[in-house]
Amino acid sequence: MHIRLALIIAMLLLSGCQHSGIQTAEEISENGQSQVTNASEAQLREVAEQFFKTYSQRDNFDSFLNHYSDAIVLEDLVYGERAEGKEAVRGFYRWDSPEVELIDQKALTVTEQIISGSNVVTRGVFLPFYYHGQKMGPWRFVIWQEFDDQGLIIKQFDWINYTPKETFIGGENLNGNDD
Repeated sequence: MHIRLALIIAMLLLSGCQHSGIQTAEEISENGQSQVTNASEAQLREVAEQFFKTYSQRDNFDSFLNHYSDAIVLEDLVYGERAEGKEAVRGFYRWDSPEVELIDQKALTVTEQIISGSNVVTRGVFLPFYYHGQKMGPWRFVIWQEFDDQGLIIKQFDWINYTPKETFIGGENLNGNDD
């Protein structure tokens, strides 16, 4: 339960503490933030579920990229990397890399998803895989996304618990604990 509360608090902080309802066009023009205006929570949930299903299957990169706006800004907050625009996101993910080999038939599982306005916060686990012959994962993640009024992702912030830590950034492996 405390993780759900932490996710909600993080989502509200990242979204500028906006109210959780869908904003009107007048409200968007007043505060300058893009919010989903034509989609209900159920529609946004369906779009987010389709995104993570495509991500998990990891077999149709163009379909995956079609979930992103041309003006997407994606940040990996652990590594400090930023990708702006679809082509930069293509380079960030590098699905065509022969160094990556899935162990399971899917790349990830979603354990929790919270929707507030145009924001979706998803918690889950990237399943083990091989990279350059070395086994990686499982990696717990939290991905925060903001969608535009067309249901496309315009902002994405990734927190991924990369392991083995000594290979990436140092620190303790917390992936074995699933609160």
